[in-house]
Amino acid sequence: MKNKQIINTLKKGFPKSEHLKEETIIIIGAGIAGLTAGQILHHSGAKVIILEAQNLLGGRIKALENFTDSPIELGAEFVHGENSAWFQLLKKNKIKLENIEDKFWEFYSINGEFWSEEDLLKTEEFKDLIRIKDNLYSYRGKEMSIKAYLEQTEELADEGIAVLENWLSA
Repeated sequence: MKNKQIINTLKKGFPKSEHLKEETIIIIGAGIAGLTAGQILHHSGAKVIILEAQNLLGGRIKALENFTDSPIELGAEFVHGENSAWFQLLKKNKIKLENIEDKFWEFYSINGEFWSEEDLLKTEEFKDLIRIKDNLYSYRGKEMSIKAYLEQTEELADEGIAVLENWLSA
């Protein structure tokens, strides 16, 4: 499957198919991957059953309670900024997030210096990175890797590429 087809599948699901309506697809595990696969297949017309060994959804996204004075997170626990793909997916699906006032994780290390996201948003360079990220999501041209796209269309320092990689993978 080509990259463009993969992106379209993630956005819209597989094309509707009479064959899918005739099949029941069983997914083992209700972690993020299982839930995402189930959603894509369901929106494509398949009957989906997701089996989970535990009594909660999310796989390793959970906290160990009553072990210490405070919960210990066993998996993903933070959404790292509003520019991450993860935040956009949660927002699109109207998943309620708990806002934590102490935003100690919203810092970037650039050339050995720490910058808050708030301070970076005041710079044109950071705004350009956000624009580049948004353009990546809306790109409809010739199929190419993200790296090739950036080399053709943008002049970015390694640090800028690292920030984009972080956003796209978070």
